[in-house]
Amino acid sequence: MTKDLIRFENEDFPISFKPAEVDFPGYQDLKAKVDELAKGWDTYVVTSKSYPYDKKTKAELNRIRKALNDRRKEITKQASQPIDEFTALIKGLDLEIKEAVDHINEGIKAFDEKARKDKHQQNLIRLGEIATEYGVALQKLEYNPKWDNKSTSWKTIEEEARQQFEAIVEQEKARKEAEQVIANKANEYTKPAMTASPYLQMLDYKPLPDVLTQMDNDHKYLIEQAKQQEE
Repeated sequence: MTKDLIRFENEDFPISFKPAEVDFPGYQDLKAKVDELAKGWDTYVVTSKSYPYDKKTKAELNRIRKALNDRRKEITKQASQPIDEFTALIKGLDLEIKEAVDHINEGIKAFDEKARKDKHQQNLIRLGEIATEYGVALQKLEYNPKWDNKSTSWKTIEEEARQQFEAIVEQEKARKEAEQVIANKANEYTKPAMTASPYLQMLDYKPLPDVLTQMDNDHKYLIEQAKQQEE
């Protein structure tokens, strides 16, 4: 017999159990009979003459199988009954505790969600100040949801945000320089003249060298078109 304890609020509740015992002293004799009964059938061939006898033999073998399995199920059911009853008792206690835990958890979740929202608002205010410092719109910052976690420090948030702002400043600087290059190149075109507007929009999906190449090709096309019209 094995004894265990359930500790609850500094109080022990003993539980004892012992493995199920099945007394089957006649197993070896029964196995010998089954071995003899099942012997040789793997090579047996049913014939027209043996067919009636084979059907009776099959029925008898199935009857023996059913008797063995019925007894097995009956013994297993009886042996399992204390376990099933014990399981039902523990599950009932567990369900009571779970309901209490679930109720408390709902309150904790609501509290944590409010804390996340409050921290989110505070983060936006402080990040807005940093965005002003860099002269960048706060909307361009890719906000990381992890920044709202209680475990994420402001130091980490600020470091990651500043890295983004610095990259944004560099991108905007590069964009303005590219726009100026396009504007200057457009002003150089004469007969016919070209406007920079459509090529400035191309910077959204093409690198600067490709845009400049496109401008040259378009201007050549316009020159050819003008010659054809004159002719």
